[in-house]
Amino acid sequence: MGHLFQKLSPQILCTLFAGATMLSGAPHRCLGAQPPARNARSVQAAFGHDGLASLKSGSDELLSDGRFDVKTVLFTRPDGTAVNRPLGTGKQTIDPKARRVTRAYDWGAVSCTATPAAGRVNFDIAISNHSGDVLSGVLIQLLTLKFPGGVKSFEDGLRTGSNVDKPTVVGVEYGSGALAAANDDVTQPLYFGLPTGDPKKPDSVFPLLAATYRDAVFPSAWMASPRIDRPIYPGESAHLHLSLRTGPAGAAPDTLATDVYRKYAAAYPSHLTWKDRRPIGYLNLSVTVPHPGNGKNPRGWFNNDPAVDVTTPEGRQALQTRLLDLADHCIPLLKATDAQGVIIWDIEGQEYPHAMSYVGDPRHLPAEVDPVADRFFQKFRDAGLRVGVCLRPQKPMKTLYGDIAEQVQVADHLYNLNDKIAYAKKRWGCTLFYVDSNVHFDLGSSPSDEKAYELLPARLFQDAATANPDVLLIPEQQTTRYYAYGAPYDELKQDIAATPAAVRRIYPDSFTVISVATDTSGGPLDTRRAELIDSVRHGDILLFRAWYETPEMKPVQEIYQAAKR
Repeated sequence: MGHLFQKLSPQILCTLFAGATMLSGAPHRCLGAQPPARNARSVQAAFGHDGLASLKSGSDELLSDGRFDVKTVLFTRPDGTAVNRPLGTGKQTIDPKARRVTRAYDWGAVSCTATPAAGRVNFDIAISNHSGDVLSGVLIQLLTLKFPGGVKSFEDGLRTGSNVDKPTVVGVEYGSGALAAANDDVTQPLYFGLPTGDPKKPDSVFPLLAATYRDAVFPSAWMASPRIDRPIYPGESAHLHLSLRTGPAGAAPDTLATDVYRKYAAAYPSHLTWKDRRPIGYLNLSVTVPHPGNGKNPRGWFNNDPAVDVTTPEGRQALQTRLLDLADHCIPLLKATDAQGVIIWDIEGQEYPHAMSYVGDPRHLPAEVDPVADRFFQKFRDAGLRVGVCLRPQKPMKTLYGDIAEQVQVADHLYNLNDKIAYAKKRWGCTLFYVDSNVHFDLGSSPSDEKAYELLPARLFQDAATANPDVLLIPEQQTTRYYAYGAPYDELKQDIAATPAAVRRIYPDSFTVISVATDTSGGPLDTRRAELIDSVRHGDILLFRAWYETPEMKPVQEIYQAAKR
């Protein structure tokens, strides 16, 4: 077995295979071992005096350093103030028979037990707090990996996960094999993965890290780095259940971590029952600043048309007539495309610049539109079309002394969202709701700072969908769990042509509303037509502009005909 194993006594040597323990050369079925995952590879591990000494997938040695270590601890008092408590050196004990490493400190202890299973090694971590303070964060290094032949790719480019509204399965393809690092506790938030190490260097090493808080070692990405609040109070403990699974080259994470995806789907089942997958049209009635300099069209109606005048009764009446005429013009276009309905993106107009622009609050309409809004929506409904509007979870407000408008965070996003939905349903019969800016913004930060934004929890949309089972929610931003309660929005021009495969591993019937707006004929609608046909065949909905005969209308019709939806 090589020089490493010659150092170990027969009592300490423990080589673990997929579902079997090899002792004295005779295989014995592991108690409690799970059936091997599809494409699983034999896993061999050796545990010695210093902890984990070897980790092999087939003939590939994946272990660079088996030392288990606690890197950082954070403490706070019950009132939330930080406590300057050093980590300390701690005392390490190793139980080779139990395959357990324990590091004890004056404030508590952290232990890690490596357990064999089919095609994998499980890591059960126990964290106990014996101090009088709250253990508000722990950063742990389980081991350090290497990948013979170098890293070819990380699945979907993801190297870490937080387990917030999405299961954490970090897939790595290397040399002649594949590996998946998984958080088996699908409902518990935890930063976990391989955040450091250079995949471009074949000899680079990758520490396997876990943190109960958002540590700087985990790269921050646009709305993908949520805060985690997982305190361990005095006298209490926490348990983490993590695993490494291996397979041959090309093995996808869903074949190595099928159980994780199944557990996630069971923990967060889909509530989505929307059957109609025909296309949806949308209307922009206005544009944002700069508006005409004459001050007569402050909300940018009809592409900032300077002829619009909302300052006089005659001008307002003329605008209302134009809106009704627009509805009459759009209905045949929607019907020709076999649209199920239309979303009015900006029934409030766009008086203010980005990031305000779309107000997203149909409860408050400008004086020039409010009198005609009911007739406007009714025209579409009379034509057999569903109708909808754009919403925001925030509340639009103006400063007390001035003319500055902004979207303000609210204490109860669910109440605010439900109230807007209820209003639009009751007044206009709306059932289609695009939800813009479903994020929380740190008001103490700059709007250009990506770290200032956090995605609102999917639980908000679960509760909104439960309260409104007859509507389709279309959130602008999304994580996997969002697909259980709505149809998230994406754009072809952002290189999205279908619901992500990672989502459909968990929610096979999930779907995306994909905007295919284009300023010219051809382009992505032609080059990616086969993908879009397959996308529609699997239930995705195409979204198109409907206020004139746009270049995407005919391709949308052809795509649906080819998909036979």
